[in-house]
Amino acid sequence: GTAKSADLPGGQKTAGGSDFWLVRVAKDGALLLSKTFGGSGSEIARAIAPLADGGFALVGSSKSADLPGGQKTAGGSDFWLVRVAKDGALLWSKTYGGSGNDEAIAVASLAGGGFALAGYTQSTDLPGGQKTAGAADFWLVRVGQDGALLWSKTYGGSGHDLAYAIAPLGDGGFALAGNTLSIDLPGGQKTAGGSDFWLVRVSKDGAFLWSKTFGGSGHDVAYAMAPLADGSFALAGETSSADLPGGQKSAGGSDFWLVRVSKD
Repeated sequence: GTAKSADLPGGQKTAGGSDFWLVRVAKDGALLLSKTFGGSGSEIARAIAPLADGGFALVGSSKSADLPGGQKTAGGSDFWLVRVAKDGALLWSKTYGGSGNDEAIAVASLAGGGFALAGYTQSTDLPGGQKTAGAADFWLVRVGQDGALLWSKTYGGSGHDLAYAIAPLGDGGFALAGNTLSIDLPGGQKTAGGSDFWLVRVSKDGAFLWSKTFGGSGHDVAYAMAPLADGSFALAGETSSADLPGGQKSAGGSDFWLVRVSKD
């Protein structure tokens, strides 16, 4: 997660603003280690992946120009990937982004090596010539075992499209889930009103395959996704809509919303 304290357990403290904070605890909750990572700006950790060697990959966003290892943001906030050993020691870190705000919210460690990061971008000058189609787009970043950028892809329309979850699939491709406020999405999809769940399916090289929106006239956001054994997907998040598919509606304010969809 994120820390802003100068008096953390074990003598840890932030380098400035807010830092990534990794906490490792025993099965009874006893503190085993805590480590902070960051620069003089603000860093926000959003996701963690445990790795086969006992270490971890952490992702989120950074606004610092003085990160460990000489890394710095390209402008605004950038995706920040931090690789640590099982004892929390920093091995390396990498930033990815453009001159706008770019935030990584999900990470997957891949069986063939390397990582896939997902989140959103508001940059028009991303690596490889990628840019947003509108206010903010899903951004998928594929990197090697050492964090070297392999490729990146954006997906979205003219509104705000934010990815909160990623899942690697059996064919080497990926599923991304989040929310969209666009009415001009790839494949002719559009929101029913407000924001909708948005599920995007891409190939192993990031090529867009298909997407589906789910929602009503209110505010619907998918925060989590699980691919299932039969190739279908389960999406979970929140809804404030009173006119959901199948006659479902929120009981008031916003409700949990579970959506089960087929593999196509």
